[in-house]
Amino acid sequence: MNLQRSAIFGGLLIALGMTSCDQEQVLTPQRRARRLAVAGHELYLKGKYVDALPLYEKAVQLYPEDIVAQRGIVETRFKLRQYDLAVQDANAALGRFPTDWMLLEARADALIALGRKDDAIRDYRRCIEMDPAGYWEPWMKLASAQRAVGADADARATYLDLLSRYPGHKEARSALSELKP
Repeated sequence: MNLQRSAIFGGLLIALGMTSCDQEQVLTPQRRARRLAVAGHELYLKGKYVDALPLYEKAVQLYPEDIVAQRGIVETRFKLRQYDLAVQDANAALGRFPTDWMLLEARADALIALGRKDDAIRDYRRCIEMDPAGYWEPWMKLASAQRAVGADADARATYLDLLSRYPGHKEARSALSELKP
């Protein structure tokens, strides 16, 4: 019976003009995009940023709603030191996903690299307003940017806010103790 079912299925595939090589064609654009984004992320994790970028870009072309691929493009451009392009890509992605704090943080990181600290401070603040539970990096980055522009009182307030949420955060406590009152 299983042989008969396999033969029927095989016959259907032949009738539809499909072979095992055509399996990708039956996937929806969303699933193909997800596979590309996953492959891009694997390359990204290996430090193969140049190879990862086109996979993320193709994923976004296939399915622009793939937030993982959108973030991947921005993060990869940052790693490639293409800061202007990272900001442009983040802007485009934030147009589609305006409440994604990870995109905001990534754009702020690129803005810092471009020397646009005031713009980065705004993004870090917006990111914090979204209350990324269990994630403290935006506070540390915001305080660092505030210190870089000479806003030590603001940095102190940011460290204190972080410590009110994560009392055991040693790095914040240490940075706060370095600030003169």
